[in-house]
Amino acid sequence: MRFLAFLFLTATFAPGPSFSASLPVQDSSRKLMQWGSENTSIDRKKHSVKLTGNAYVYRENEVLRSDYIEL
Repeated sequence: MRFLAFLFLTATFAPGPSFSASLPVQDSSRKLMQWGSENTSIDRKKHSVKLTGNAYVYRENEVLRSDYIEL
């Protein structure tokens, strides 16, 4: 299921026009999946990630794309 979400996001947020979106960050007690980009800000109180630019997927420090960003 997560892989399908990854494919959907990479297809939806492929390089092109700028965009901004808010996506949920799962509870850290579960397997953590965060969405990041070159310009990423996390509102830790609301547990959301604001994206600007291309979307990349990170899961528990495992890099699913080559451009890894420390969150």
